[in-house]
Amino acid sequence: MRKVQLGAITLQYTNAEAAVGTLQAGADIVLGPQNFVEAFDAVVKAVEDGVLTEQRIDQSVRRILKLKKEIGR
Repeated sequence: MRKVQLGAITLQYTNAEAAVGTLQAGADIVLGPQNFVEAFDAVVKAVEDGVLTEQRIDQSVRRILKLKKEIGR
């Protein structure tokens, strides 16, 4: 099976910018970052710097857990 990556975002933004921007735009999960560690570190730094709030991350976690409970996972 061949893995297909969509590159439109990464042509415009770094991996770190894309990860943080995804969450700023309201997504709950950053899917398929090119470099997971870089994306994770950028999100942590964004929270530390106040670009993203812990409350924003907590909202996503609650929605994800709620959905997992609803589908029995």
